[in-house]
Amino acid sequence: MARMILADTSPQSIVLRYESLKQGDLQPHNIEKLQAINPEFTQRLSGAFVQTYGARTPTFSGEARQQPDPWCDVFEAYFHKSGMADLNAQLGYA
Repeated sequence: MARMILADTSPQSIVLRYESLKQGDLQPHNIEKLQAINPEFTQRLSGAFVQTYGARTPTFSGEARQQPDPWCDVFEAYFHKSGMADLNAQLGYA
C-alpha cells in the first residue's frame, strides 16, 4: 500500500500524513487541493481530527497498552532485510 502511495504522482493526489494532521501542519499545495473539493474541507478535517485525538475510539482505548514491546533484534533485522526500513525513509519516517 505504501509503495502504491509513493508511486502515485498524479497532480490530483492528496497525500496527508498523520503527523501533519496531528500538528495541524498541512502543506499549502494539499490545502489548495482540499479546498478545491470543498472550501470548508480543510477546516472540517482539522476540527474533526482535534475532536477525536485522544478520545476513546475502536482503535484507541485511552490507556497505554500493558503488553511488553514485542520489538526485538529479529524484527529489526527483518525490517531492514524486507525493505520496510527503506520504505519508511521514503515516506519521511526515518
